[in-house]
Amino acid sequence: MKLATVGLLSFAQSIVLGSPSPSSYPVRRDVDLQWTVQAFPNGPFIHVNGTIEQVYDHVLKINPSFDKEFVPGHLPDEDPWSPPLQAPF
Repeated sequence: MKLATVGLLSFAQSIVLGSPSPSSYPVRRDVDLQWTVQAFPNGPFIHVNGTIEQVYDHVLKINPSFDKEFVPGHLPDEDPWSPPLQAPF
């Protein structure tokens, strides 16, 4: 029994030592996403690169009242008298 345990442990050690080290893995590169957003209602679409937080900060620099103008469900193109959309299920 002890001999089998020693053999199993040495086998496990050889598997661990034989595997490639993390330094040999390909280098991971983070890539900024490109977002297409509107800074103003009915305004042109602009392309902004970065995280969603960076995009939000950029849009706020362009339009400080962005949060007030883009209230979900109350955009200028929407008919205020139409019922809200509902899922068909």
